[in-house]
Amino acid sequence: MPGSFDDAKSKPVGSGPYSFVSWEPNKQITLERFDDYFGGAAPTKTIIEQPITDQQVALNNLYSGSVDIIASASSATTAQVDSSRAEVVTPSTSNSMDLIEFNSSGKLADPRVRQALALALDKDSVQKIAYGGGGSTTASPLPESSWAYAEQNGYDYDLDKAKALLAEAGASDLSFTLELLSGFPQAEQMARVWQESLAQIGVTMTPRVSELSVWLDAYTSRNYDAIWNSFNVGGDPNSFFDVIMTPHLADDYPNSQVKDFVAQAVATSDEDARKKIYAQLQEIIVNELPVMVIEWAAVGLHRRERT
Repeated sequence: MPGSFDDAKSKPVGSGPYSFVSWEPNKQITLERFDDYFGGAAPTKTIIEQPITDQQVALNNLYSGSVDIIASASSATTAQVDSSRAEVVTPSTSNSMDLIEFNSSGKLADPRVRQALALALDKDSVQKIAYGGGGSTTASPLPESSWAYAEQNGYDYDLDKAKALLAEAGASDLSFTLELLSGFPQAEQMARVWQESLAQIGVTMTPRVSELSVWLDAYTSRNYDAIWNSFNVGGDPNSFFDVIMTPHLADDYPNSQVKDFVAQAVATSDEDARKKIYAQLQEIIVNELPVMVIEWAAVGLHRRERT
């Protein structure tokens, strides 16, 4: 509702099976079941979402019963799970995406440079080392489970082609910093794999791990070369373009064609027509790489009840 825009952060208005109760920044969000929801009552009365960046702390909280579910767990965390106290859940599909967002201005302004960086990311090794072989490495910024998903070719690991693109773009002796969020070991493991490959094509990438407040400041001010992020794509594909792409379109990636397509998709009610628009959007995003999908994570944990 237009009249609620000023209070959207503290009093958001939604239409789902849960209603907003409260938000404590950097601490928790509380949701409560909306019993009059048209789709039927949700199974849980109250949901409390808490950001716990240290996965060991999260695992200990799971064991103690102070949390019931860890929504996304790294391979290092799942490898040490006590199966008598918690269970690893691997869904067939996931809408949880780990990605790199590029600052598409400055040293990474040329799409050929971003494409070269993508060609130097060995996703198969990252999947094995950082994600324990789970998840999916599809290139589209929409999950395979989405009705709007359109398969994209992506970037096969090819250091020779990456070198050629950098030479074509005149990007010799390239160096950049990758911002990482503390408490996500899969991000640090990915960075090490990528860093080694980038060095082979003459690119120096420096990972920098920061606490949430520092990472968030860099993210919102666009004060980065490249930044790791994790995002859950909602049921409607516009969630990705609204939350992730809109800030880029207003700042470092002012692509008028993408802006127009996003607006058309939102204004169109026919699902088949929207699907065609989102297929074009996915193709552009994968080709120009303002953001790059690393992995669709597919592992979570839940606590076993004591008997």
